[in-house]
Amino acid sequence: MLLNELLNGIEYTFTGNLNVEIEDIVYDSRIARENTVFICIVGFQLDGHNYAADAYAKGVRVFVAQRDIDLPDDATVIITADNRKTLALMSANLFGHPAKELFTVGITGTKGKTSISYMLKSVLEKAGEKVGIIGTTGIIYGDKVIKTNNSTPESYIIHKYYREMLNAGCTAAIIEATSQGFMLDRTYGIEFD
Repeated sequence: MLLNELLNGIEYTFTGNLNVEIEDIVYDSRIARENTVFICIVGFQLDGHNYAADAYAKGVRVFVAQRDIDLPDDATVIITADNRKTLALMSANLFGHPAKELFTVGITGTKGKTSISYMLKSVLEKAGEKVGIIGTTGIIYGDKVIKTNNSTPESYIIHKYYREMLNAGCTAAIIEATSQGFMLDRTYGIEFD
């Protein structure tokens, strides 16, 4: 996908070239590689801006940042106001907005999200739907079980697996939408049914 297509719906300024082919999005410099966009995410303990040079050394030439970063002249740097929201929107663009194609249910609250997810999954399956779940027990659809670090994973992971759920024939997705997931914009841009 062309970089300028990945940026649809996002306000930004940039230096460099937006007419480049992008294969994937990364926000962890340890898995950075050529033909990817590196998004500098500011976390509670680490700041992705500090790892941009590492990603550059691994072949990345396109970066999304919230402030200026010092990189060689052949790097394209896109500046946005909020990189977590940008990650969510770029991920939706990359995977073709899968949440729009799935009947999407978000469950929030302090206790019982996992139990309610499985009860609702059972009800929807009895009604003939094929259902995927993202939550505390991981990402589950068909015979796949993928472990996650968070009940509500990063937006990139959500959109990636929503696309895989669709490809596997799912018609509905249930996600445990935690308060931290909302606070960190992991579900940003998803319209829940």
